[in-house]
Amino acid sequence: MSSESHPRKDNPHETVSIKFENMPSLHHIRVHLNLIAFLLIITTFHLLETEARRLCGPNQFRCKNGRRCISALHVCDGVAHCKDSLDESAQLCAGNYTGLTKSMTSDCKPGMYRCRFGGCVNATQICDGHPDCLDGSDETNDLCRKNRCSPKHFRCDYGACIRNRLSCNGRADCLDGSDETREICHERSCPPDHYKCNYGACILKEKMCDKRYNCVDRSDEWEEQCKSKKSLQSKKTST
Repeated sequence: MSSESHPRKDNPHETVSIKFENMPSLHHIRVHLNLIAFLLIITTFHLLETEARRLCGPNQFRCKNGRRCISALHVCDGVAHCKDSLDESAQLCAGNYTGLTKSMTSDCKPGMYRCRFGGCVNATQICDGHPDCLDGSDETNDLCRKNRCSPKHFRCDYGACIRNRLSCNGRADCLDGSDETREICHERSCPPDHYKCNYGACILKEKMCDKRYNCVDRSDEWEEQCKSKKSLQSKKTST
């Protein structure tokens, strides 16, 4: 218990003692303030989530975090629109979700391909060298092995078709990398303004020794040839 003395107004020479035994300590005040701040934060988050739920329309899908609504048409389309990818989850796209006003059936619209996990992608994207289904089921060997490619396309080993100009360009455009092998590219002729990778692919000369790997075998960044290129450039500058 603490006390403090103050002079009396009617008699300045006499003092009275004021006791502080019932006043809370500084520690208790801080505890109460922290509790109030915590309750305010919880209440704010609850209000935000409630508002987000209220704002989602009947033809919209609410992402798991509760603060974003997407169109129901974007659910199970092969592209994640929610940050947590909830709109493309296997459980949702298998037809087990009934919270949308549109029906979630196991069938895709005409011209669409149903991915193994349940989502739908455009049928023209099947076996094109790039996985469009989130589970990659549109680029499997079982699906693509009987695929036939037109003369304007290169056929990947597993059956996908990519444009001819994409083969031997220094970058793997087939999912299995079969468009960038020595067997395919070693006899390739490169234009004058291109550099020929060690395995045969062609890349622009300006991409050689730019501190980035532009050839699949990384031969465009070999130390010895980059030193020679730098030395040659220095001689040209000095002359």
